[in-house]
Amino acid sequence: MDITALVLLLLLPCFVWLCFHFLILGSTHRKSFQARLPPGPRPLPIIGNLLEFGDKPHQSLTTLSKTTVPNVFQVANHHHFSMGFLPASAHWDNLRKICRMQIFSPQRVDAFHGLRRKVVQQLLDHAHESCSSGQAVDLGRAAFTTALNMLSNTFFSVDLAHYDSNLSQGFKDLIQSLIVESEKPNLADFFPDLRLVDPQGIQRRLTVSFNKLVDIFDGFFNQRLMLKASSTDNDVLDGLLNLNKQYDHELSCNGIKHLLLVSIIS
Repeated sequence: MDITALVLLLLLPCFVWLCFHFLILGSTHRKSFQARLPPGPRPLPIIGNLLEFGDKPHQSLTTLSKTTVPNVFQVANHHHFSMGFLPASAHWDNLRKICRMQIFSPQRVDAFHGLRRKVVQQLLDHAHESCSSGQAVDLGRAAFTTALNMLSNTFFSVDLAHYDSNLSQGFKDLIQSLIVESEKPNLADFFPDLRLVDPQGIQRRLTVSFNKLVDIFDGFFNQRLMLKASSTDNDVLDGLLNLNKQYDHELSCNGIKHLLLVSIIS
């Protein structure tokens, strides 16, 4: 027997095993894997759904993005106000400019340096008083109250919670409910016909939490408008309301609420 025949004889069992693995076991594995996938376009062998991109894939992806907005972000038409879902346009560019100038600008961050020191000092004083009286400190609740007051002072120039009050816990529960519900797998995203039914009640609970948060925002809005705030930007809300007064700007009061919602949640 020559060396070629010997090599073929040795490789024959490997070839038979590979054929059995890919044709029999591979088919069974693919069927079990596909059975766990949500409904979607049927892919072709090897290339999958590559042909669906067409000769202008950027336009195909843009069209696809308009049909894939998660159901939770459609509460109160949030997807019509959020930069994450708006198409590239003049309005989208204005929102980016607003965030850059009114919320994340170095001048705005530096202006609240003293505020951040004050809020941290309040946390230290609370911890010192609790330890002096022999009471345990709930670090999670205290840290949330500190972060909440940092945001509320930056946006509204007020303390929204206090360490000896249950208000901070109630607001914490409200924010957590928004985050938890938005992260849950939603059947309505896989079966769009179920969106009106809302079988898991996710959108219903999100709507309730969203309306509660909007009521809090409305209280700050009405108070600030009654005070007839000057054109000086004392905090983020002043800056946003001053932009709202400009006839050539597209920022509405409803848009401000959605913008503040994203800032606080994130």
